[in-house]
Amino acid sequence: MYFVSAPHGTRGREAAGESGSRPVGEQHARKPGSPYTACGRVALDWRMFWELPFPVASAATCRHCMISCGLTDQHVVPAELVGGSR
Repeated sequence: MYFVSAPHGTRGREAAGESGSRPVGEQHARKPGSPYTACGRVALDWRMFWELPFPVASAATCRHCMISCGLTDQHVVPAELVGGSR
């Protein structure tokens, strides 16, 4: 099972009903204990977002991670992700 991993994140605000932290920027797939994302990027110092299993419905989802996880055949890839950067 893959989880969302990103180089940056923000803390949720309890008063606003949000809890935990949220990724900022491109969201990658990463397995627990792995130093690499599914697309091959080194992610040793990246945050893991345990409450967010990959894939997430977001335009910030890494297209290459989606392909590496084999999700393009099973899931509709949003148009914003087609031609995304790596």
